[in-house]
Amino acid sequence: MFLNIFEKKKHLITLLFSTLLCNIANAGETQLESTYLRLDAGLTQSSEKLGNNDTYYNQNLDGAELYGFGAGYIFNENIRTDLTLTGRTNSKFTYEGEYSGNSVSANQNISSTTLMLNAYYSLPINNTFSPYVNAGLGAARISMGDYSSSYNSGEATYSISSSTNYNFAWNLGLGGQMKLSNNLAFDAFFRFIDFGKTKTQYKSMSNDNTPDAVSPFSLRSYETGISLIYRF
Repeated sequence: MFLNIFEKKKHLITLLFSTLLCNIANAGETQLESTYLRLDAGLTQSSEKLGNNDTYYNQNLDGAELYGFGAGYIFNENIRTDLTLTGRTNSKFTYEGEYSGNSVSANQNISSTTLMLNAYYSLPINNTFSPYVNAGLGAARISMGDYSSSYNSGEATYSISSSTNYNFAWNLGLGGQMKLSNNLAFDAFFRFIDFGKTKTQYKSMSNDNTPDAVSPFSLRSYETGISLIYRF
């Protein structure tokens, strides 16, 4: 239900992001603070099944690690923005089981990279801790690794060559930032990110080499992590 609401309300995500940017423009005339750099690390977990078909068997991706860095600008105690580049290590798809009366073994690795422009609205509790909400828009690069599947211990095999997809991406999140010193801060975040639709181009069955298109699916994840922020 959560995902369906956001899928139908993407224009609201854009409106929210635009509103934050307008506030940023107005804030620039008031209390100017600083620029900053950030380093991120965390975990990403696919939020839904890949597809209920004979390619992904209604399975989810395993979790993976994420690493990123970025640069941002603090306009005042409430508003900041940054540009982040985040890479995610291979999320593994594996399946061992039965499908349509056949024993099946299948696997594939999927990784992604995003470039996101993010805006944040903070509500400081005191001089040390500030919770916030954020929205981000950007681009995603999704790398679909080689796919392989075998039926009945190799009696029939499928293979799919690797491919890359580029999409519009967006995220919504929340978090909290703790000031460690005048220059250093610690940040913990949680976000939902939509990478857009992706697909593996074709598959071929080894016994007849007949190509068959694979239906696209949406790749979405929940992510949690920490950031180290250095203010200039």
